[in-house]
Amino acid sequence: MNAPAPAGVTEEAVEVSRGGVTLRGSLFVPRGARGPVPVVVMIAGSGPTDRDGNSSLGLRSDAYRLLAEALAERQIATLRFDKRGVGESSAAFDVARLTIDDLVADVGALLPKVQDRTRFSKLTVLGHSEGGLVALLLAKAARADAIVLVASAGRPLRSVLRGQLASKVDAATLAEVDRLLADISAGRPVERVPSGLETIFNPAIAAYLRSEIDLDPVPL
Repeated sequence: MNAPAPAGVTEEAVEVSRGGVTLRGSLFVPRGARGPVPVVVMIAGSGPTDRDGNSSLGLRSDAYRLLAEALAERQIATLRFDKRGVGESSAAFDVARLTIDDLVADVGALLPKVQDRTRFSKLTVLGHSEGGLVALLLAKAARADAIVLVASAGRPLRSVLRGQLASKVDAATLAEVDRLLADISAGRPVERVPSGLETIFNPAIAAYLRSEIDLDPVPL
């Protein structure tokens, strides 16, 4: 259950459906604003991270909500949403067929909610971590006045994962990581995953990893 909106903020429930998936979110609009206000659309980071910046894996920071509240105090509206399969958004999709393009299209389906120029002026898309890559891909197809990348990677996922794991596993396991990364990139089955790495290299999300693993954010 979401906490009530803070004083001085009107909260509007947002809901859109595409491809059998229903996305739900919260639009914070500064109360008593004169004329159209700027609006920021927030895209969450990787994993089951909800509209507030919290995760079922144990993270509870309310970071996105706190940022939305701070922006409202500065007369800036925000749209935060639960990614598909997270929070109040539906999970009626085949995870094995999910790609990063689906997440990009999800955000694109939400944008019309904040493109009413009688209510909103400049549109900024803010992506946190993996959400930054989604924001960059979205910018190829949808217009935004600005993009903000918060702690987003400057290298392809392949390099990021290998760099993160290199300091945590032994040489033999790192060699297996290299094999798995190569297999994912080449479209081969994900097999023989070392103990402790099952969440990262889950065969069920191989298509998603493949869609993202070699994307370079720099040219984007």
